[in-house]
Amino acid sequence: MSRKEELEPAWGRVPFLRSLSDGCKEQLLPYAELKTVSNGERLWFEGKSAEQFSFMIRGRVKLVRTNESGRDTILEMPASGELLCGNAVSCFIPYCCSAESMEDGTTVVILPRRDILALVEKEPEVARNFVREITCRGIHLCERVEELSGGQVEQRIALLLL
Repeated sequence: MSRKEELEPAWGRVPFLRSLSDGCKEQLLPYAELKTVSNGERLWFEGKSAEQFSFMIRGRVKLVRTNESGRDTILEMPASGELLCGNAVSCFIPYCCSAESMEDGTTVVILPRRDILALVEKEPEVARNFVREITCRGIHLCERVEELSGGQVEQRIALLLL
């Protein structure tokens, strides 16, 4: 199976990658990586350098932040196709959280920041779609804060599980 044949189904699950022209996809293809991890394995750790964009393909991941006492707080459980912690990568800052797989066979597609941002600089349509992706993630996180800060404990647990 060629690299293109391996990546095409994965890219089809990611709205941002699906929106790219064939030419843009061809430019990114040599740098793309599919990464599959086991349950409990971390894709990255809080505080580490954020140099790659990661998009959920299959499985489940939880984004967690560790407090001073070592307790993890689940910030989010992204769905298939979603960008994981794109703000840190875009802003050239370390990851603000860790990404931990919640099941065996969890798969993400990873693309280096330099290659995505090079396309954003050259291609107006890519720039628009990238801004849309980052903005949607920000809106989703604001909604998540509202969900977690309001209501009874039972309601918040039900929302987290759903």
